[in-house]
Amino acid sequence: MEPLAAGLELAGRFRLIRAVGRGGLGEVWLAEERAESRRVALKFPHEGQAAALRACFATAARLSHPGIVALHEIVEQPRPFLVMQYVEGSDVGALRGAGYRAILAALLPVAEALEYAHRQGVVHRDLKPANVLRDAQGRSFLTDFAATAAAGGGTLPSMSPQQLDGAAPVPGDDIYGFGALLYELIAGAPLFHPQVTAERIRTVQPASPETDLAGEPLPAALRGLLAALLRKTPAERPPGMGAVRDALEQILLAGAEQTVRGAAKLIRPVQRERSGVPAGDSPVVPGERRGAGLPASVVFAALAVLAVLAAIVVFYLPIMVRGRAPAAPEIAVAQVADAPAAAAEREPATVSQAAFDEALGAFLRRDDELRALNAERWAGADWLELRRLADAGDAAYRRRDTAQALQNYRDAAALADRLLSQAPAVLTEALREGGAALDAGDQPRAIASFERALALEGGNEAARRGLERARNLDRLLALMAAAETAEAAGDRTGALESYRQAVALDPAAGEPRAAVTRL
Repeated sequence: MEPLAAGLELAGRFRLIRAVGRGGLGEVWLAEERAESRRVALKFPHEGQAAALRACFATAARLSHPGIVALHEIVEQPRPFLVMQYVEGSDVGALRGAGYRAILAALLPVAEALEYAHRQGVVHRDLKPANVLRDAQGRSFLTDFAATAAAGGGTLPSMSPQQLDGAAPVPGDDIYGFGALLYELIAGAPLFHPQVTAERIRTVQPASPETDLAGEPLPAALRGLLAALLRKTPAERPPGMGAVRDALEQILLAGAEQTVRGAAKLIRPVQRERSGVPAGDSPVVPGERRGAGLPASVVFAALAVLAVLAAIVVFYLPIMVRGRAPAAPEIAVAQVADAPAAAAEREPATVSQAAFDEALGAFLRRDDELRALNAERWAGADWLELRRLADAGDAAYRRRDTAQALQNYRDAAALADRLLSQAPAVLTEALREGGAALDAGDQPRAIASFERALALEGGNEAARRGLERARNLDRLLALMAAAETAEAAGDRTGALESYRQAVALDPAAGEPRAAVTRL
């Protein structure tokens, strides 16, 4: 096969311009697509990685978001390659050493893109700087979902302890990976550098930096965010990327207000005119203060404190699921009234902090159990309803409607309990249905049934044997048909040979065994 080089023409449509990157899955080239008069990025898999490239495309092609690099198509000839949106610029690694505000602003769209991907059931699992591109206008784009599709994929410093242990992908992996990415950009080096080991990732809780590389102290809310993102267990991390996104916005807002407060010392504030005195006609009374409100510095300080407190609530509320004292403080929340918001008044409701934490923790634990059982493959409409309840709880939590979030999480936990109790019966039914499909010669239904059983219990021997038989069913039926044709034509020797081949292919099949005995 002709080696890749500038000027090479591919598939009669693409002309290679230059190599722009290389990763674990393949090599990326900038190319011109003549028919569309556009520049695209082409990813060519390394030897033996073509299947992983196709899996990556199947995973990420269904995502359509302004913060995610678009995948256009897979071209198979003359060699397989992936056609992608080309982002001209660099990656966020160029921000190492920048102030923390610039880093947070660049990662905010990444948090939004991950929140969207998680809603579609896609987890990235490789959040390193090279996989977040930035164009000439400073816009960020998430790329390369290959680690989701490839078993064992990912980059060591950004892998959660669960990912290291081979657990199924969950959004908690990306929450941890986002923390590792944020840490690397602020600290200037990956987590645990230069001694990055799986053991340290599993056991050592990294300390948050005190300052960014520009020397500016990190806000307490940002240091708390980093600590929460990098917790060892998913239940101790923020409940979703939506909460992470909200906290980033709050930290940026607090930083902007600090800047305004500093500028206020240099800018003379505009005084409010008192009612009844026209502008410009206000009398000046010696010793009298102008205006009726609090000083601007006090207002700005109060706003900044509220913003920081709001950011802290976003993180410390979810991670304090465990170890609460029984006598927890009461927090006041608003209950949505039935009347329109413009006219209705909200009645205060009181939700115990311990009750909220218990409900959220119960749901997260059950959700993890269901994901380990691959419930999305067998729970059907109930799984969709569970995701709706969880999303509704997250949304209510983000708008500080704690009472509604509490109810959503309790409903989700109850539904999860029901699904978990149904799992053994679902396994039994999948095995029964698979056996019936084998007897009926229905290969697609047999394969689907046994795969569902293995999704529930990966080590189930009956399901494994059934799936093997189902995958051979088309060949078995062909041998049986040949044997019956030969027997009908009086060719007992030919019929016997075909029946014996059928027995060798599927020893558990009773019909060819009986035919061999008969002949």
